[in-house]
Amino acid sequence: MAKIPKTIGKYEIESLIAKGGMGAVYKAEHPTLKRPVIIKKLTLSGKKEITERFKREARILMDFRHDHIVSMYDHFKEGTSYYLVMEYVDGISIEEMVLNNRYIHSSLAAYILLNTALALKYAHSRKVVHRDIKPANILISREGSIKLVDFGIASSEETQAEGLTIDGMTLGTPGYMAPEQFKDSRNVDLRADIYSLGTLAYEMLTGKKPFPGSYSPELMNNIQTGKYLSPDKIMPGIEKNLLHFIKKAMKTNREKRYKDLDPIISLLEKTIKKWDCEELKNSTASAARREEIKIPTRVKPERKALKITAASVLSLILLTAGTGIYKLGLYKGLISPEKYGRVVFSVKTPLDRPPLSSDSISISIFYDDDKKIPPVEEAPVIFLPKKENSFSSLVSLPVFLQEGSYRVKITALNEVFWNSFTVASSADSKDSGGEAVTYYRYDRGERPLLIIPHVRNALTGENLLSKAAVLIKVGRKWKLLSEVKNLMTGDVKKLRVQVPGYSEKGFSLRVDNSQDVLILQAGLYPEK
Repeated sequence: MAKIPKTIGKYEIESLIAKGGMGAVYKAEHPTLKRPVIIKKLTLSGKKEITERFKREARILMDFRHDHIVSMYDHFKEGTSYYLVMEYVDGISIEEMVLNNRYIHSSLAAYILLNTALALKYAHSRKVVHRDIKPANILISREGSIKLVDFGIASSEETQAEGLTIDGMTLGTPGYMAPEQFKDSRNVDLRADIYSLGTLAYEMLTGKKPFPGSYSPELMNNIQTGKYLSPDKIMPGIEKNLLHFIKKAMKTNREKRYKDLDPIISLLEKTIKKWDCEELKNSTASAARREEIKIPTRVKPERKALKITAASVLSLILLTAGTGIYKLGLYKGLISPEKYGRVVFSVKTPLDRPPLSSDSISISIFYDDDKKIPPVEEAPVIFLPKKENSFSSLVSLPVFLQEGSYRVKITALNEVFWNSFTVASSADSKDSGGEAVTYYRYDRGERPLLIIPHVRNALTGENLLSKAAVLIKVGRKWKLLSEVKNLMTGDVKKLRVQVPGYSEKGFSLRVDNSQDVLILQAGLYPEK
């Protein structure tokens, strides 16, 4: 049995996760970030086509930055092997989740599908088709995050130019491939991913594959003709929205499928509104920790009916008149201004981040009592979208609270915001606008920046970092990157990479405050 190496490159190896004929997968620790990472190894004795796909996966992931796509930190060649260094997701795959639980409840399936669809939409917007969507390639972390992995056979404009997939070639996993993918994997488009997303939904909801069995003429015939048992025949009680999605996504004729992911995302967002959003994530996290899964609480229809658009809320108030005003608690500021004050809550997301829907947010208000922190029994807080120049915002209808001190807990996806605030009665308050509690998502301010340079020969892939001078402009002077301390985010970084005998390469890169690691890949050409 081959020994596990103590180190690979600058990474300390912790364990071997998997091993195959062409390589291996290790768990390691990043030397500077001090966080676990995954290292994928490919031995170069394989076919050139496989090597090129491995390198292309690195290039695709290096350009990607999305909450639901696994991040890549490094790519290098050492000896006769190539390596990818990627984000470590501590959890399980959907494949394991189905095996552990037999099937996945509609609420959790919709939550997982929505996050997977958001990841795919991001990839499609960059002209990348995954081509291998299946349960093993969707991971769930112990915190409930969903991550799409393995872009090893993804197609892109680069694939077409390099000819890595020739006409008539078949790539993918048979039970999840669209009919057209068997005939010609090169020319499939995003609708092939949509088909595979449909088969993923089918298997999650029923615990069965729509097309079981190995690659065979019978399997191909069933896929080409669309012969599969309706999922509700296997598992009664599946949400109708999900049944509708599977039926349309798995059309054998791709012209009859969804044209893109937008209507799918809208359908799934509508579906998960039927359950408590925070409980959805917690239940998914429980599955990743291999704990007992608690089915999320279904939102009562009357409560859900209140969470609608501004126009609908206004119509509701007009139609129900006094009853509506009473339910929303708006009467308090009018009838008893000496007792109640007005509070408005808002959640602001920068425009470079995916916007939130109102059902992605949960809010709890508490009396400010250090011993018990009892909750406030009040009318529901209703959030409505508001357009702004720099943010996509959700702003609540006014909430009227008795004068005093309070705390609020706002949960937005994977972020929790706590704030203390004081309410003055409308009669005493000099500001008729009342109290405003605002949560700026991802607004972390200037932070320390880590720059990780990688320098290689653009023609051969040879690692040139040991010979390279990596310079960064500080003020009006150029200094060696290794000598500059306390780099911060939030501005444009100008860098130069110099190696004797190679042409110099310059970079001018803006680093936002939400980006605290800059991985610089520089391919230099020999001067001769």
